[in-house]
Amino acid sequence: MKTLAELAQVLESARKRQKLSYKALAARVGLTPLAVRQALSGKSALRAHNLMALADELGLELMLLPKGVARSFQPGGAAADSAGLDMGSASPAYVSQLDRLLKTLATDSPAPEATPSLPPTDSPEKDR
Repeated sequence: MKTLAELAQVLESARKRQKLSYKALAARVGLTPLAVRQALSGKSALRAHNLMALADELGLELMLLPKGVARSFQPGGAAADSAGLDMGSASPAYVSQLDRLLKTLATDSPAPEATPSLPPTDSPEKDR
């Protein structure tokens, strides 16, 4: 997603899919219904922590990806192609098909989570 409108459409679609009112969603994330309605219509931008709370409540994960990885989910990208999606340039169609991809991914069996182990960090001792 490159625009606030595309982000808002994905969030709004998830809200509708879960049959949540603006008031109920707002209560769950600690915002006013007006703030949620404006954010999900693309009329206002949310602070990052409010955006993460909304996404979480809607069963979505906000992720930052390297541009090369993100491009694979854009029209003509490898992830979109492998999912059989025609991600045309029209924004509503793009968002609708991205929503279908998210639904497909959500219904797939989750892979076991691998927790990478990081080597212990040695704190440098100060010279005395």
